[in-house]
Amino acid sequence: MWIFNNLMRKWPNIVRRHVSTKSTTIATLSAKLSGYGVKQSIVQKALDKVANDVTIDLANWNEDMIHKVVEAFIKEKFPMILVLNKVDMADSDINISRICNKYSNYPIIPTSAATEIFLRKLTKAGYINYTPGSPNYETLQDQQIRQLNENEKLLKCLDDKLTKQLNKVQDLVLFRFGSTGIEMAIKRAVELAKLIPVYPVGCLNTFASEIIRTSTSTSTSTSTSTSIGQSNNQSKSFEDCFLVANGTTIGEIAREYIAQPNQQLTYAEDIHRLQLGENETIRESNNIIKFNFVEFEQKRK
Repeated sequence: MWIFNNLMRKWPNIVRRHVSTKSTTIATLSAKLSGYGVKQSIVQKALDKVANDVTIDLANWNEDMIHKVVEAFIKEKFPMILVLNKVDMADSDINISRICNKYSNYPIIPTSAATEIFLRKLTKAGYINYTPGSPNYETLQDQQIRQLNENEKLLKCLDDKLTKQLNKVQDLVLFRFGSTGIEMAIKRAVELAKLIPVYPVGCLNTFASEIIRTSTSTSTSTSTSTSIGQSNNQSKSFEDCFLVANGTTIGEIAREYIAQPNQQLTYAEDIHRLQLGENETIRESNNIIKFNFVEFEQKRK
């Protein structure tokens, strides 16, 4: 409402100036909304969404039309999702229904951060196998039914207290909502922001992300070949991630996020081991990347 109120307070002056300067609707609106860091393309998209509800010339808009334009602008410029936490509480259904009815135009995701933390802690302690975002988990009893993978460790036995807590988690969260909702909320937020996740790795087999350097020397300088993300025994798969805007290139990621001042990108590879040029645009089909740099250090005389 604050954007709407700001416009309404100045609306008579906005209309007078719009008419006297013979400006277009998009030019006038873009100028008045420039304080929110918008481009004309954002304003145009908002107008397109309400084209059937408002007239072309803003000089003829009434209060209801202005409100619809502002609402469309907010959704385009500031996309939102509503994340309803604490759904593990027994009476959460009442609040969920009330909020869904009131804000039906927004994406709504029920979550339980406490449950997510609890499951991750038990996984780290070796009591269960749980993948974030999964609708279930594995216990020692489940593990004994199937054949263990090579080098897989047996899970610890759950005591009565932990068993009761896990059963409660299943009943109140996992069975009702399909997951804790945390992974889904993060994924939906990235999609709304129109960002692309980029995973710099050094081993395209294990996707681990440690940095290993090997140096070669010449008479004038030392050249160090650096591969971002090369793995060792302690490294984890997809440990690093950058969120970048659509249109970001390989070279921009290398320079702005990864490379040191004395490093130069030699080449990058995608998951199919195809070399990527510096000017190639990041897409979801090539966002797992192995970066290779050359590093020069001048020797002291």
